[in-house]
Amino acid sequence: MTDDTVRQILRDAADYIAEHGHCKGRLESWSPDADLPAVCALGALRRTGLRHGIAAYGAAVGQLADHLRSRDDDPRIPYAWKRWVDSAQLIPIYNDHEATTAEDVILAMKRAAEDR
Repeated sequence: MTDDTVRQILRDAADYIAEHGHCKGRLESWSPDADLPAVCALGALRRTGLRHGIAAYGAAVGQLADHLRSRDDDPRIPYAWKRWVDSAQLIPIYNDHEATTAEDVILAMKRAAEDR
């Protein structure tokens, strides 16, 4: 797995949400008229990352979580959570916050890819 692979997973996940939609409170949300489901941030990373292997998927999850932790000015993630909550929990906390939009998640993924 390379840094390029992790960046690609993050970009692909952002593109997936932009194309198929964003959801909160679950990995996927199917609509009867959709070929593919709307997804949360972790769901998008899972759909785009696992084809590259579990290590690459895990690295992409870690990269997004590290990016979220670096954002000191974001009130959606309290400081204590940034320090004590693991990556697989931090991302859903951010994703499911009432103020978080699909555009926020997409931008966070793109910026996390740039950070790598």
